[in-house]
Amino acid sequence: MALPLLTALAFCLVISTGGSQGFTVEPAQSDLNVHIGEDAEFTVRASSAISSGNWTFKSKAIVTWIGTTPLILAEYRPRVKLNNTSGSLVLRSVSESDNGDYTVTVTEVGGVVASATITLQAFELHRQSYPEPVHVFPIIIVIMIAVIIASLLYPCLTSALCAWFIAKKICRANLAPRTNTVTDRNVGRDNTLAANAGDGSRDYENISGIEQGRRSNAPVGDPTYMGLKLEDRSVYSELQR
Repeated sequence: MALPLLTALAFCLVISTGGSQGFTVEPAQSDLNVHIGEDAEFTVRASSAISSGNWTFKSKAIVTWIGTTPLILAEYRPRVKLNNTSGSLVLRSVSESDNGDYTVTVTEVGGVVASATITLQAFELHRQSYPEPVHVFPIIIVIMIAVIIASLLYPCLTSALCAWFIAKKICRANLAPRTNTVTDRNVGRDNTLAANAGDGSRDYENISGIEQGRRSNAPVGDPTYMGLKLEDRSVYSELQR
């Protein structure tokens, strides 16, 4: 009876030891890349049920739990969400200061401990800048308005130029006869003077030689004869004698 009892106890011990040595916790990904401002999800899977555990970052336990009761570090309370059944963790609104290694340590119901590490890398999202689009519609409107104004002003400008040319021609036509009339008047006056001069010469030629000599001897610049004709000067000279 003693031998079968010892054999059963040894078999149970082997099974219990083998089960404890097989407990593990695996991360869904060892490197977690997240944009700054987004939430980081540290997902882990344990090979069996866990009773307790903790998450540490830079040697600080940011959250510790036993059963269903979590204990969260004060500075992380607004940002940490824990799944105490699986041991997964959510860290909200990450920044560059959150970059680094996060280690989870869990204990199964039988007391076996396992751990895993996930590295967080939070980076800034670089948005590609595009050139501002050119608004073609206002340019088209301006061009259309300019064309309309030009089409309205073109007839007015054409009419104004035509009126200017017509007025210029009329002025030239009105000035031409007046110039001819003045010229004709000057020519007539010159002809009259020439005729009078000719008559005087003929009268002077008909006078006798003695009379011509007297007339030629009359002082031209003498003020006594001012205003007298040539014949009157001779008579006036005879009277003075």
